[in-house]
Amino acid sequence: QLKRLDLSQCDLITDTGLVELEHLVRIEELSLGWCRSITDVGIEILTNQNGRSENLRILGLARVPISDVGVEHLGKLSMLEELDINGCSNIGSIALGKALEKLTHLTSLDVSYCPGIL
Repeated sequence: QLKRLDLSQCDLITDTGLVELEHLVRIEELSLGWCRSITDVGIEILTNQNGRSENLRILGLARVPISDVGVEHLGKLSMLEELDINGCSNIGSIALGKALEKLTHLTSLDVSYCPGIL
């Protein structure tokens, strides 16, 4: 029944560790900010889990070293309302634009300190 989970600044959280979240299908708010061992693969794992596209409303990925590939996976989170990718320096405007086209419920986006985003 868990709806909010904050794992921010847990450098020991890896892509493989995100697999363990698959049973938490009702998560509405997830913070993974400053988890510097998470990659694009982890974002793909997360976005493909049951319940993510229907339930996840708030996602924090500040300073997570994802790239354009990871951002494109975020487009699967159709109910996402808030996204924090500040400090994700490997993300470009084109990939973000493609993801934003699919995130029609998004009302808050933090892209501060993202040099690749115009």
